[in-house]
Amino acid sequence: MPDPVRRLLDREEIRDVIHRYVRGVDRRDYELIRSCYHPDGVDRHPGFTGRRDAYVDWLRTILPRYAFTVHFIGNVLIELDDDTAAVESYAVAYHADADPASQRGNVIAGIRYADRFTRGESGWRIADRTVITDWAHLWQPDRALAARFTPNGAPAPDDVTYRMGFAAHPLSSHGSDAVDLEV
Repeated sequence: MPDPVRRLLDREEIRDVIHRYVRGVDRRDYELIRSCYHPDGVDRHPGFTGRRDAYVDWLRTILPRYAFTVHFIGNVLIELDDDTAAVESYAVAYHADADPASQRGNVIAGIRYADRFTRGESGWRIADRTVITDWAHLWQPDRALAARFTPNGAPAPDDVTYRMGFAAHPLSSHGSDAVDLEV
């Protein structure tokens, strides 16, 4: 495959991992989150530093504190170097406390994921991640307004997207649909 085409496919596969990761967090799909990291991958989040499996275990204790989380991915800069990539992804993350009377967990933050991706046998995965918080503030979600709309989001496997046939995990061993291009 010509190098420019391979580079485009690599970039798309990396973006797909980033999007699968935030979907996994927002849907509390812990196996989907796990699939985004190499087994020895490291994550540095505010309040946690450790390897992939310990990070997923930590998320299992942290995420139930929230009624929901929503992560929006913005700018993604990918600098490829053979089988490694430096990746910076901007995001806005909303967190709503599970206790409607509490204000403490209602946080919106502007963050960046500073990642080192590497390509292994199962494709591109996160080898090392540091979460950078650029800004944060408290907010008050309007739960009564949200409850008027259906369907509402839910953790996996109860979210409507899982019932619609969206694959929770990669369709191929490389984390994206197989593409055979002849150029």
